[in-house]
Amino acid sequence: MSEILIFLFSVSGILLLATWSLTGRKVSGNRLSGGRRLALCWFIVCGFIHGVIEGWFSLYYNIIPEDQSFLSQLWKEYSKGDSRYAIADNFTVSMETVTACLWGPFSIWIVVAFLSNHSYRFVLQLIVSLVPAIIQKSMNKEFLSREPGCL
Repeated sequence: MSEILIFLFSVSGILLLATWSLTGRKVSGNRLSGGRRLALCWFIVCGFIHGVIEGWFSLYYNIIPEDQSFLSQLWKEYSKGDSRYAIADNFTVSMETVTACLWGPFSIWIVVAFLSNHSYRFVLQLIVSLVPAIIQKSMNKEFLSREPGCL
């Protein structure tokens, strides 16, 4: 387990430092604010998590229990806290596939759009920030059942 955490924090740290360094240069004659740079660091790490880690799950969910590769070990460890990943729950697999195929690349696209000063950068940021929450809320079985205690 410690190897998994060391790997994740190391890769995330390298991505954060690289993004912080890359966003420090001037974009269209202006420097990005510290808050904006932190947001872009967040999106680059999200792109890594969604694209690589969740992408692995969406591709190999059916062989993870017997597979010994590093990312399969990560998912086995994660499934100790959320058993839906161990049993390859249909909803979980479909949502992880959507996030891996859309939100991972979109998160990276946001960083590129900000560094290139594209006009659609804020729309992308809004989509990536809000749409997953809306989709998951509308598809949540407990929410749809209107059981007491649901939000």
